[in-house]
Amino acid sequence: APGIVYKTHGLADELPDDSGAKVVFLFGSATDAALSVLACRDRNGTHWIDQHFEHMRACGQFEELGNRDVLRFGEQLDGWIGKSGTPRLILHYDALWDHVDTLSEFAGVPVQLPARRTRSGATAADAATRDRFAETYAALDARISGLPVCQVLT
Repeated sequence: APGIVYKTHGLADELPDDSGAKVVFLFGSATDAALSVLACRDRNGTHWIDQHFEHMRACGQFEELGNRDVLRFGEQLDGWIGKSGTPRLILHYDALWDHVDTLSEFAGVPVQLPARRTRSGATAADAATRDRFAETYAALDARISGLPVCQVLT
């Protein structure tokens, strides 16, 4: 709806081309994101995990999180970068606070962000778990590290 902001984990193919929407797609390290979800299970419980897996359109179970991309991070990345007919601001999460002016200009309204919080997942997991997740998401993280931190696509 015009003037409405939606936060979603929807896939790019769920948004019709030429819908009139503008999309801000935040991305970051797949390893860090997966470890963050692991930490959220301990902090927020299995009900939160069940809801998050539904929101992310997961293609697997929580127990597989350290073994494959069940949360479809790669599909999200490819889909939103490649989406046609929709203006997109593709922005690395770590650069979000450095690009508030670009975000405001893209959205057409002044944006004020809350204070930045660090993700706890990378430090909450033990070394073996961190290593396993890093190995699982290494190829995707390599692709992510090669992307511009901020780009506007039309």
